[in-house]
Amino acid sequence: VFPTAISSLFTKDADLIAVLVPDMVQPAVFKAVIEPNLKPGAALLFAGLQKGRSRLGGGGPGVVQIVERRIGYFGPLNGGVVDLDAITALSFDPTQHPPIWTIAHDAGPALMVPVNAEGADALFDAFASLPGLSPGRVASVSKQAGTRAVVLWRRPDVQDRIARLH
Repeated sequence: VFPTAISSLFTKDADLIAVLVPDMVQPAVFKAVIEPNLKPGAALLFAGLQKGRSRLGGGGPGVVQIVERRIGYFGPLNGGVVDLDAITALSFDPTQHPPIWTIAHDAGPALMVPVNAEGADALFDAFASLPGLSPGRVASVSKQAGTRAVVLWRRPDVQDRIARLH
């Protein structure tokens, strides 16, 4: 699966090894290529730390799909599709059971996605593309217990309209 002969040439003398492969294959790459050739004292860097911090597991109600900058949620009681460019606000509500992401958009009612819906981990990458939203903020808020919904992001034109009202 991995070009181990070539990879071992690069890893056996390295002081720093950066593992930049999808999370699901990192253990296999480590076992097959890096571990047998790792010199003592070498440092390892694994990409995906932020994404890992936001994982809340699957097995919850519904399924999330993200295709071509479009989020789809298909649940037992509700669902819908929203383009990333149409999102006007993103909130996290830890008071629901399970907690939910509320994705407000231009095209209709807000999309409410349980954090543990199958495939919901992919939302982290989608949310990272919203201008000005810190992936660290998404990760930390999704792990906190709270007593109210938290607005994580508003599209700049919506934020400007709110500011003019006050």
